[in-house]
Amino acid sequence: MNISVVGGGPAGLLAAVKLAEAGFKVTIYEEHNKIGFPEHCTGIVRHDFFNVIGYKELGSLILASYSGGVIKSDCLKNDVFIDTNKIKAIMMDRPAYESALADYAVNAGAKLMLKKKAVILRKYKKCSVFVENHRIESDLVIGARGPKANPNLRVIPGLQAHVNLITKVDPNLVYLVFSKKIRGFFGWAAPYKEGEYAKIGLASNSHNLKRDLNSIGVSLPMDYRLKSYFGGLVVVGGVAKANIVGNYIPLGDEAGQTKPITGGGLDTGALCALKLTEDIGRGDLTFRNYMNWWHQLKSSLLVAELVGKNVFNTPSSLKGWAFKKLLAKPFVPSILRESDFDDHVDAIKRLAITYLTTLFSF
Repeated sequence: MNISVVGGGPAGLLAAVKLAEAGFKVTIYEEHNKIGFPEHCTGIVRHDFFNVIGYKELGSLILASYSGGVIKSDCLKNDVFIDTNKIKAIMMDRPAYESALADYAVNAGAKLMLKKKAVILRKYKKCSVFVENHRIESDLVIGARGPKANPNLRVIPGLQAHVNLITKVDPNLVYLVFSKKIRGFFGWAAPYKEGEYAKIGLASNSHNLKRDLNSIGVSLPMDYRLKSYFGGLVVVGGVAKANIVGNYIPLGDEAGQTKPITGGGLDTGALCALKLTEDIGRGDLTFRNYMNWWHQLKSSLLVAELVGKNVFNTPSSLKGWAFKKLLAKPFVPSILRESDFDDHVDAIKRLAITYLTTLFSF
């Protein structure tokens, strides 16, 4: 089977690796001249991410491990601190991760075509890839081009910065910032390399992201020296209308396989790539197992989107008060400790049920 993967991001590359290792003829088309760049995200994933995708040796790319966080809000007198006493997430070196996947794919026999901007063309229910005035026919076309390829997604711009920390901070805590200056989302600071460096960022509908990012930095309990900016679009809602059309399958951000509450897509994109390639490897081109699993995930993402809309559109003062009240409950750390880092809806349900149970118990 001849398979074209359009987009050399994390989801597309992982699918390409798995398919090439299974013996399929795979070609990856990437519009940029270097895998992993430009850099887009912080790179935070579940703690066992590399075990889940089947490449434990990539654990050497872990930059930090997190067991808790600090919530800051401009309407709270004091920060809200929470620690699960259990590693729940890690920060990876995302450019190095993508580069490693590209090497794995090439070593397994895949072709990597850099600086090749590919367009997916559809005629009836048959899709082909158009590159440099050439039409390339494939048995299967996997679209992993990012959020710009899906007009059904709801996105907002994000901006981040690499910084050197002048004074070290606790490397096991992520800072979340909710402010009136951040419209429609939140800000964050994630230290790494034993608290010597950090990535600070925000996603917002503001017209001046650099100004707002600098204002967030002032409110953080860390002195730093700016190194460089990076960023991109953050998906906060929406999914693909058609999951599979003929021989075309969207994957990763292109399919809306992103957590709306955090905008993170590395975990969900990877899980979808694994499920999809398992079906292809078995010769199931109806993608039955993948589609059943994706429909369940999509329902969860839609619920998360609804929750996110309500949370992010809530007035800052009310939001800060609610965070303080909820996180002060004694059952919260245990629920967060046992919850799946990637399943926000399950964690929200458990928190809500437990809270209501304690509220109305006599």
